[in-house]
Amino acid sequence: PCLGSVTDILRVFVDAVPHIPHHRRLPLLSHLLSTVGSMEYLYVVLGLLAEKCVLQSGEKQTPKDTILDSRFLVSLARSFSDTEQLHAVLKLIQYMCNLPEDRPESTREVREISQTLTYLFNIPLHSFKQLRQFKFAVLALLIAIIGKLRLDKREEREEIMKSIGQEEEEEEMFDIEKLIRSVLQETLEYVGLVHKSRGSASDSTSVKYWEAMLS
Repeated sequence: PCLGSVTDILRVFVDAVPHIPHHRRLPLLSHLLSTVGSMEYLYVVLGLLAEKCVLQSGEKQTPKDTILDSRFLVSLARSFSDTEQLHAVLKLIQYMCNLPEDRPESTREVREISQTLTYLFNIPLHSFKQLRQFKFAVLALLIAIIGKLRLDKREEREEIMKSIGQEEEEEEMFDIEKLIRSVLQETLEYVGLVHKSRGSASDSTSVKYWEAMLS
């Protein structure tokens, strides 16, 4: 299925999450991702939820609405395997690397971005401030997810070996190692982009923002 079409469907569910009872949110989204393919679409849902968090922070809430926070997003990510989480982290870092430093003003630039990047965060419809908030929210989410990964728990690896066999377990660990290398490479690239933005910042607000992104 087309990424854009599936994302449109996922966005409907994400938009409805604040109106769903808290205890039903995680099972609903976990089942939804298991249905459409968590390896392909976990990062999409996490990105859409991060956008929702940013937009909700500036909206008036009704008594029945509950503002989403990063803890829910991390809990959703942890519903899936380390491999799926690392793949989602990788895809989100790649997405962040392609986001513009500022919100474009020209019609041509907006059109070019609309064709490739707006499936998670709709840049033409949101403000420069919201774009910065989205970047910060995604970065904080990625740090939280990586910090919760169970890669160093020998007991869990031994349980995996018992359940799926040594050959399959070794193959899974090899995939995880490849993903970790890819995540590190993309992270270094993104850090370089942030350093470049920090160096070219011309006002104190921008300097503080990019320094916060690096800290």
